[in-house]
Amino acid sequence: MVELYKKDDEINSDSVTLWLEQHGRCVDVNIIRKLANQSYTAIKVVKQAKMLKELYIRRSILEKLHTIIDEQETSPTSSDVIIERINNTAMDSNDLVSTSVGDTKCCSDVNEIMADINSKLQEKVSDMGLKTGIPVIDNQLRGLLAGKLWTVVADSQVGKSALAIQLATQTQLHNPNIFVEYYSLEMTKREVEIRAIADISGIEPKFITDPRQYFVRFDKQSGTIRDFYEENKNHKIVIEYKQKIKDAVEKLNKFNFYIDDTPDLDMESIIARIKKNNLKRGKTDLIIIDHMGISCSGTPSEVVGKMDDGYNKLKQIAKKLNCTVIALHQFSNELKNDPLRKPNIFSLRGSSAPRHYCDVICGIWRPDVYRDVIDTHPELKGHCDIDWQKVRYTAKPPVTLMDYNGYKFTEKEPVDIKGSITGNTYLNVDGSVFE
Repeated sequence: MVELYKKDDEINSDSVTLWLEQHGRCVDVNIIRKLANQSYTAIKVVKQAKMLKELYIRRSILEKLHTIIDEQETSPTSSDVIIERINNTAMDSNDLVSTSVGDTKCCSDVNEIMADINSKLQEKVSDMGLKTGIPVIDNQLRGLLAGKLWTVVADSQVGKSALAIQLATQTQLHNPNIFVEYYSLEMTKREVEIRAIADISGIEPKFITDPRQYFVRFDKQSGTIRDFYEENKNHKIVIEYKQKIKDAVEKLNKFNFYIDDTPDLDMESIIARIKKNNLKRGKTDLIIIDHMGISCSGTPSEVVGKMDDGYNKLKQIAKKLNCTVIALHQFSNELKNDPLRKPNIFSLRGSSAPRHYCDVICGIWRPDVYRDVIDTHPELKGHCDIDWQKVRYTAKPPVTLMDYNGYKFTEKEPVDIKGSITGNTYLNVDGSVFE
């Protein structure tokens, strides 16, 4: 099949059978027909033929392919087994094969360069990445550009996963046809789905896991706290709540959003799954890993080596698959040396690998997480910002002030008045907060 594809010959049962006879190979005709006639199998075979065309020149790959054919002569198996073995053969040599020639002379088209400059002068920017709905990313960083490696760093419970899920869902809302892979090493798939539904619907995750809380509200007319669901299950608030959840789930189901919550995944396994999923689906636009500290566990010296190797391979994945990779990273205990616990690029856990390989590094700062900071600086209550530690391909944006409601980040204009933290929160009938 590889040679037939290389010659641009039609791949069907007759051509494959003829080729095998010419080369002295005898394979069960039923297997050949199954490969050629069943549509889902034929698509898989064509995909593998395209990939194996690049591997054709490798003698070791050819020997493995001949071994597969030889074993088919003695003990024929199903087409799915053949395809799986071809897949594994290709995956073993995926790191050794390049899809393009690496050494080329530097030569550019003047007309193309000038047309690109003129379009930018006319504010018609062509090299835009995936839109996220966050203005600082979409405007100043030109979105999530393909081939770039991002790192979102923050301490525990600050909002790394919330920002990652927001980027995954909002990016798909703005770019419906993209493919997103989310490797959740902390949360289960169900927890990720609930947060995604909350981000789309605007209903807090706690009101989705425990919906009865949503209907306990303060009624201004009576001056009392009422349970509207208990009083009337067909109340307007109940109907609107169910409709919002239903609409959010329908949108989420239309997304190409793949969640992998397999426990105990290390970086080698994650990289292998990324490559295999790309071969399977033929497209990958955004990859999120939550988070690097879990996938690179071990002794301090082992963590350093795993971090270096992991970030190096993630950068290669971003360039090779022409996609955006976002890795979540946690700060080390050295962050406690700062009385304000502000993000610092030199306090990353494990190693300095992110500083070398990443194109964008941003840190989330929420002083509310640290009781000692709030006790010392009460004016910082409700403060939240994103500090852009490193941006390689454009000017580094200033610190961006954000609003964080517990599950979603919203960019805001700089203000002098700080927010406040409330204890028990109730919702009014109109949806506003009653303190």
